[in-house]
Amino acid sequence: MSATGQLIRSTRHVIAYFGLNDPDCPHFADPATGTLDLVAGVYRTHTGKIPTCFTTDPERARQVIEVNQPVMDALHVISQALPTDAPSDQPDGPDDVIEHITGWLAQIDPFTGRHPGLSDVIGVLERAAALAEATVPRQRNAA
Repeated sequence: MSATGQLIRSTRHVIAYFGLNDPDCPHFADPATGTLDLVAGVYRTHTGKIPTCFTTDPERARQVIEVNQPVMDALHVISQALPTDAPSDQPDGPDDVIEHITGWLAQIDPFTGRHPGLSDVIGVLERAAALAEATVPRQRNAA
């Protein structure tokens, strides 16, 4: 199992334990309830903590997230597993995976009239973990 796949699989449990943040909350983690959005859930799973800036300063929190390569690797795979296309600032520029994930969580499904819920997030994490496993080359056992 790849490290990225394991991180994504473990995030399911962290999100289920702490709860999914309301998409209208302007922070990655809700200071009043302790709930996390999906991005914060990946970070919490990898580091075991949530820095204060996740509840107070979204721009600083984003900087903290972006310098953590294992977290960003997992977020890239999660972004690929979402049922929407990632936004790009430039036609040939990189996709903004954090914006993609938080944007998906904030979208209201026209068929259900609601934001993605915990079961939707768990489903995306399942697909992302499978995708992470499928894209990792298998090592051969020594004969």
